Amino acid sequence: MDQKNDFVKRKAKPVEGSRWSQWWSYDGINGPEYWGLLNKEWALCKRGQHQSPVDINPRSLVFDPNLRPVRTDNHRVDSFIVNTGHDITIYINETNSQPFDFTGGPLSYNYRAHHIKVHFGSMDQLGSEHTIEGRPFPLELQIYGYNTELYDKYRDAELSAHGIAAIALFGIDDDDDDDDDDDDDDGCGGGDDGGEFEVTVPSRCLDLIIFKIASAFSDTSTPYPELSIEALLPETPDYMTYEGSLTQPSCWETVTWVVFNKPVRVKKEQLRLLRNLHKADDIGAPPRLMENNFRPPLPVNRRTIRTNIQPRDLITTVMMIMMMMMMMMMMMMMMMMMMMMNDDDDDDDDDDDDDDDDDDDDDDDDDSDDDFGNCGDISKTIKPEMIFLV
Repeated sequence: MDQKNDFVKRKAKPVEGSRWSQWWSYDGINGPEYWGLLNKEWALCKRGQHQSPVDINPRSLVFDPNLRPVRTDNHRVDSFIVNTGHDITIYINETNSQPFDFTGGPLSYNYRAHHIKVHFGSMDQLGSEHTIEGRPFPLELQIYGYNTELYDKYRDAELSAHGIAAIALFGIDDDDDDDDDDDDDDGCGGGDDGGEFEVTVPSRCLDLIIFKIASAFSDTSTPYPELSIEALLPETPDYMTYEGSLTQPSCWETVTWVVFNKPVRVKKEQLRLLRNLHKADDIGAPPRLMENNFRPPLPVNRRTIRTNIQPRDLITTVMMIMMMMMMMMMMMMMMMMMMMMNDDDDDDDDDDDDDDDDDDDDDDDDDSDDDFGNCGDISKTIKPEMIFLV
């Protein structure tokens, strides 16, 4: 309980006594373009060269064979959901539950999950912060963890190199409207509501979280016991990774991002629930929808985005090269057979025309040359270097 209250106070605590720390938004004069001007401590939001999110271009990815799968715990954690006024944040209660740690892949240290942020848009074409080749997704979940080997607190890690690791996963609209009844334990946690809520198997835990968010968003915080973070992750070892920043002020450039390439499915009804959420604004202020709570992609600049995804073009290229080599061999065999057939024809013509005059012999020779010439000089059309032009 003390941990929960501490988080609520921390959320509302101004930076150096200034209320400007809470006056940023995702639109208008307090939107992302102006974050760096609202507070001097947020200067990186404007001038930083390693900002997040980014647009990921598959053609610019660098395959790194040394990247291993990210390893995670399977511990369930006690948590609580908070409407911060900017987004929905699920804080992990580290005091009352076993921690959820993750490491491996591009991470050289152990990181402990601290909170999860939910970003979404007003329509299916908006919502995620990271994009793939200019394409956004309806939803993005971001799991933030701090380096427990070098730092004791999230706040200290947030300000330091190698301090934060963030796992991003996309959510897409589930076109399957058929619900599967499941009265068994769904493995997601969340209390007694889990067994009564019908969800599709691919997005079971995410659907349940959204249901909990929508059913109690008006409260300051809502408990979510025994949350299974592992069950939220997509079933894939493939990801993209790069060095970036926090996507909200103060935009510290201390984050190693891991972006899974396989999205999870979310039912349309759950997306509608999110889009009807209102911001937790000051008392007396008119209610406003929370939708479109995402920062647009920032330039990649000189950064390298690595991946452990095997390049498919490599296999395709090898197969095409092998096929072209086989075709070349077949063509050369055909050419040799045709040359042998032409030699036999020439011998027969010579035997039949021994008694002809010299002019006829010349004509026959010309005709023989013309017949060979009609086939073309096949040997000149096959160039060994062509097999690599794939």
